[in-house]
Amino acid sequence: MKRYIIAALALLAIPALAAEVQDWNAVDNSNVDLAPENMSPALVNDAIRAVQGANARWSQDQSCSIASAGSSSAWTLSAARTLTSYYDGLKLCFDVHTDNDGAVTLNVDSLGAVAIRKENGANLEAGDLDTGMKAEVVYNGSSFQLLSPVITTSINELIANEGDLIRGNSSGDGARLPIGTPGQFLYSNGANASWSNLPVASTSVTGVQENADQSDMESLASTRTVTPDQVVASPYAAKGFVRFTVPGSAIGNVTGQNVASVAYNGTGNYTVEWDTDFSSATYTCTATTQVPSGTNAPYITAITAGALTVLVQNSVGTAGDPAAVNVICFGDQ
Repeated sequence: MKRYIIAALALLAIPALAAEVQDWNAVDNSNVDLAPENMSPALVNDAIRAVQGANARWSQDQSCSIASAGSSSAWTLSAARTLTSYYDGLKLCFDVHTDNDGAVTLNVDSLGAVAIRKENGANLEAGDLDTGMKAEVVYNGSSFQLLSPVITTSINELIANEGDLIRGNSSGDGARLPIGTPGQFLYSNGANASWSNLPVASTSVTGVQENADQSDMESLASTRTVTPDQVVASPYAAKGFVRFTVPGSAIGNVTGQNVASVAYNGTGNYTVEWDTDFSSATYTCTATTQVPSGTNAPYITAITAGALTVLVQNSVGTAGDPAAVNVICFGDQ
């Protein structure tokens, strides 16, 4: 008689030992904890109630009806089921209780804080999850992988004005690039895109226009654009020229380039000073005169880097003032 009483008590205790859904076996006949062979008919109702309870607890963990808690970066969750450890495939869905401010960990039933990561393994970024969102996660053996989408901003929310562009920011998320000012172009530095002004032609800008500098002109470099200020640097260009009239014993009208002054030193003797000196006194000049009788000829003398003297004399050395003198010089500056 005692044996039957003990057996009955054991059977009555079986439903109380029922495991959670995740502990059940996918093979029907292997599930003997709630409904063992030859169980007492009086225990059937308890077994069914245990199955209902286990399914209800599983459903609550899946239905996003439980809210998380904790700080903005360290979250906690109390599951409806009894969990003794994390396992691969453990899926939970919950109400997000606060905005995240960056990477987040989730500690379920005090089993340990585990990082919530995106499907690519990246940590969450600030604003990915918002208060009141339904967040679904699954444990993959090392972290909780977020299955639900993160907060995204629509294109319409990003665009504020006509002409705005959408580009990826440093995190790869969509960001607004406001329309630039008139004349700007979209510029890439290899890492980002921005509006930029068209570069001013210079000796350092490559691409749109690359101007020649003095050394390029002197070496006759190709593939460079010549601006007017650099023309004079060419070895084929005159570095200075002047025409001055001699009305009586004085210098009259002076025209030319790179001329600082012309001085009257006496009959047939004139000094030309350059505005920009030559690099040395070694440069070449030619002088001509506009003479009254055709008997006077000009001579270049006393050449320095910054000046030269023109003498006008006839064949026997008699000085004379012509109507005008012309001087042109080539060399390095």
